[in-house]
Amino acid sequence: MIGALCLATDLGMAFPFEHGLQSTLIAMRLTDRLGVGPATASQTYYACLLSHSGCTTDAHVTPQVYGDSLTTHFHPVMYGSGREVLTGLISALPDPGSSGPVRAGEIARRLPRMVREQRPHLTATCEVAWMLAEELGLSGSVRSLLAHLFERWDGWGPLRRAKGEEIPLPMRIVHLAVDAAFQRMLGGEERVVRVVRERAGHAFDPEVAACLVDDAERILALDAHSSVWEETLASEPGPPLLL
Repeated sequence: MIGALCLATDLGMAFPFEHGLQSTLIAMRLTDRLGVGPATASQTYYACLLSHSGCTTDAHVTPQVYGDSLTTHFHPVMYGSGREVLTGLISALPDPGSSGPVRAGEIARRLPRMVREQRPHLTATCEVAWMLAEELGLSGSVRSLLAHLFERWDGWGPLRRAKGEEIPLPMRIVHLAVDAAFQRMLGGEERVVRVVRERAGHAFDPEVAACLVDDAERILALDAHSSVWEETLASEPGPPLLL
């Protein structure tokens, strides 16, 4: 059921289909290489599948504020520098198709609303993901992770709730796995390694980042002849959870 919700979230967020499942496979390969215990592996698995489950909370408002190009312009840089994130948000604004001054006016009109609404939007996203996890019967240890969905290793996440090792390890793995899956879609393994190196110690835990860089070929591997769905279900740390 959670896997199906993950697929539905891909559609609701305009992500490539199976993006969430692929992120989860990367996350589980990272847990294997890092040698984490079964409890941490299980928490990582469910946190990754549910990592975008609250993101459609105000999907009816988002296009009015940001336009319809978040996947193209914003998501690739959401773990980048402050400058990259701001540039990505501006690029995601609808282009009125007119002169430079008109475009500048559109940015000036929408940008304050984007900044003003960011924190309540992200807070609501975390809360909805938490409530969904509760309805699914997931443990408190998994639900508590979802409060850290938007944190960064350097402490400059938009909600400023935690930094460094204050962010639970499962969520630090999820952050990297989600971005790695997205960067792989945009430019393959070479792009992932370059971007992860740039963001290590900033958005990402440097130890987790180094783990991916050192074994990128295996961790990022995609078998065109196997089912991502079946592989994701098979990667669940046991015993399987039942409703």
